[in-house]
Amino acid sequence: MTADPDLVPEPYLFRGEWRYRAVPAWHAMVQRTALAAAHHLDRWHTQLAGPAFEVFSNAGFRLRTAPETAVRIPLAVVRGWYPTLQSDWVPAKPLVAVEVMVGPTRYGDLYDWVDEYLACGIPLVWVLYPNWRLITTHRPGESARGLDARGTLAGGPELPGFSCPVADLFR
Repeated sequence: MTADPDLVPEPYLFRGEWRYRAVPAWHAMVQRTALAAAHHLDRWHTQLAGPAFEVFSNAGFRLRTAPETAVRIPLAVVRGWYPTLQSDWVPAKPLVAVEVMVGPTRYGDLYDWVDEYLACGIPLVWVLYPNWRLITTHRPGESARGLDARGTLAGGPELPGFSCPVADLFR
C-alpha cells in the first residue's frame, strides 16, 4: 500500500498521549492551531491542585440521545478524570468545545455545529480562525464575542484561572 501524498499525519492528544492519524493535507493549519490551544490548556491544567479536568483532542462525544447527537470535536475540555477510558469516545459532555475554521468547511456548517453544541448543553464554544487571527466565543443565550490577536482569551467560570493571549494561538 503506497502512501497518499494528499494525506499528512495529524497528532492529537488523547489521555495525555500524543497519537497520529492520517488526514487531508489542508488540515495542517487546523492541527497547528488546535495543538497551540491544547498546549495552553494543558499548561493551565497541570497548575491545578488535582485532576479536575481533562483535555481531549479529536475525541468523540455523545451529546444527547434524542435526537442522537454524537460528534468528534477537534479539542474539548471535560470536567473530571477518566483513568480507565479505553476508547476515543468520552462518557461526559465537554465544558468547552473548540472548532478551527479553515479549508473547505462552510460557515453555515460551522455555525450549525456551534448551535448544536450549545443546544446540547455545552456551555462554552470557541471558534478559532487562523487566517484572520481571530477567536469567537459562544455561550447559550448570548451573542458571539470576537477577540483579535491583541486580546486575551479567558476560560470564564468553566475554566477558572485559564487565560491565554490570542496571538499565542496563531504563531
